[in-house]
Amino acid sequence: MRFGQALSFILLCGLAGPAWAQPRPGTEKDTIELSALNGSAFVAMSLFVWPVGTDAPGPDRLGRDTLPAGRGWPLVLPRSAGCRWRVVGTFGDAGQVRPGPVVEVDACAERQVTFRAPGGIVRSGGTGWVVSAAGHVITNHHVVQGCGGIGLRQGDSEVRLEIISTDEQDDLALLRSPRPFGPPLPLREANRAPRLAEPVMALGYRELFDFGGQLLALTGRVVAREGQGRRGLVNATNPNRFLHDSRTWGGNSGGPLLDASGAVLGVHVARTMHPEDKDNPVVPLAVGIRIERVYSLLSRHGVSPVRAEPRRAEYDIIAADAADSVLRLLCFSD
Repeated sequence: MRFGQALSFILLCGLAGPAWAQPRPGTEKDTIELSALNGSAFVAMSLFVWPVGTDAPGPDRLGRDTLPAGRGWPLVLPRSAGCRWRVVGTFGDAGQVRPGPVVEVDACAERQVTFRAPGGIVRSGGTGWVVSAAGHVITNHHVVQGCGGIGLRQGDSEVRLEIISTDEQDDLALLRSPRPFGPPLPLREANRAPRLAEPVMALGYRELFDFGGQLLALTGRVVAREGQGRRGLVNATNPNRFLHDSRTWGGNSGGPLLDASGAVLGVHVARTMHPEDKDNPVVPLAVGIRIERVYSLLSRHGVSPVRAEPRRAEYDIIAADAADSVLRLLCFSD
């Protein structure tokens, strides 16, 4: 029986499940404890577990709950059903519920099994933005570091991006997409350094999954023309960076920082880190990479960006114009 037929069988028969799935009294030796880890980029809507050799999965182990990405769910399995078990989750994605691949595990030998959504396990995420009409994308080096693949999801499809170059020192990476997204964002002139107290807007995403994966616009002002060292290290000024007070979060890494004309004046890279001081708390600031470092990376690879034309606009118009060009990047393990 195929999994789809098996799942339909469960829905038709109710949540009771087959006899092996019914709880029964017994000693600790009668059961096997296993943790099912959601290793996908999505919230698991349901979790089904059944022994190899049976026709149908048992009841939904989550019941009325859901399982966030990266979280585990404890399972207590009857030893009488054997050691080999199958695990599968269903995921809410683009308004639909889709099953992931079935995973088989030896529950007698393993204490944890990772199940996932179609498309691979997502380790982390960040933000990128379109910088050329040829499909080039800018993000941070640390967003792509250690990834088996980097990409994004569009509806039910998964798009993988090619890593053209990374620069660990500047914490920048240049990617290329096989298909077009939004138009390239215009860059501010390289010789126009950030001005103290000038407005800045950070566009990006919160972690991997918060706020439904929607684009966030966070505004502030430049508070220092030089930033802290690589990855926001304390007490190390860096003339290739600057500080601003936009309330950025994890997931914003690699996102564009826009000035009042809608031009990219920098790339978000980190938040400052300070020693804890309960008596004199310090509000963390955000660190931006100056746009001249982006120009340098692009020139080394023959990429022609779009230069900004002078204009003034409200930030809601600037954000709307840029939204399609700012991408939620996913770091895949394979």
